[in-house]
Amino acid sequence: DAPREALRQFLKHSIRWSRVPRKLGDVPGEGLPENRWMHRSAGNYVFGGKGSRMTFNDLWRVEIDQGQATYQRVEVEAEIGPPARSACGFVDIGTRTGAFLAVFGGRGGDDRYLGDMWVLEPIVQDQLPVWREVPRVDGPGREVCGDVAVEGPTPEARWMHSMTGFRSGFLMFGGAASGKVFDDLWLCDIHRGQAGSMSVCWGEIEVAGPKPCPRAGHAAASSEEYPLIISGGMLLPPAQMTVSDVWTLMAPANGLTHWIQVEVQSPLCARIGHSAGVMGDRLVVFGGRSPNPLGA
Repeated sequence: DAPREALRQFLKHSIRWSRVPRKLGDVPGEGLPENRWMHRSAGNYVFGGKGSRMTFNDLWRVEIDQGQATYQRVEVEAEIGPPARSACGFVDIGTRTGAFLAVFGGRGGDDRYLGDMWVLEPIVQDQLPVWREVPRVDGPGREVCGDVAVEGPTPEARWMHSMTGFRSGFLMFGGAASGKVFDDLWLCDIHRGQAGSMSVCWGEIEVAGPKPCPRAGHAAASSEEYPLIISGGMLLPPAQMTVSDVWTLMAPANGLTHWIQVEVQSPLCARIGHSAGVMGDRLVVFGGRSPNPLGA
């Protein structure tokens, strides 16, 4: 049929894999990042993850030029930064005054579920970035710590959630913690003020109508039309099963925010821990883990 033929032509002419060889970065005394999984990437940056020996909190910048990848460990102004973690939320937010990197939650090296937030800013040339911890606000209200002001409440601690850049902040969906799994949707706005001050505002978004079931380990992306697209994931206790559904978030300027489930003609096998991105008007999904013996 026509949709299937259009997809075949897209795959034939628009996607080509090339193996990218690695070389050492030019940061003195640093080499390649160790092998890891459950790390997170945003833009050109890779953060955290879990290896065979330890859990990481290192931040790397990856540049690909003429088919070769260069890794540079990001030096920061002070040694203060997020504790080691895996499966956290990680997002880059481009602004007029430079780019932020934001981290929320994850699971620490001691297996604790984390609910802290950190912002690295600015990412600009010839200037060392600084990690700032954003204080939690456990309930409605406002808290000021130094030059960072926060309006809450802050979401519960979690891991395997998604964070997707949106306007001057990000959208956060889902995730899991001990004995629970989430289907909540949050908007976090981040604004820089004068003299280095920062304001952070959390707000849970009320969504009208049907919505995705609670899940963790899903993939998330965004496009010009849809601020959030999610795919797959795992339903934790009591179901403990993976799913393959796709949902898009509609956020009209004058109307109710609502979810739409996408009808997929040839669904993927259910999976968790995969990645997704938008290419043109298509959602491209890669990898993941499936209960199917053949894998995903």
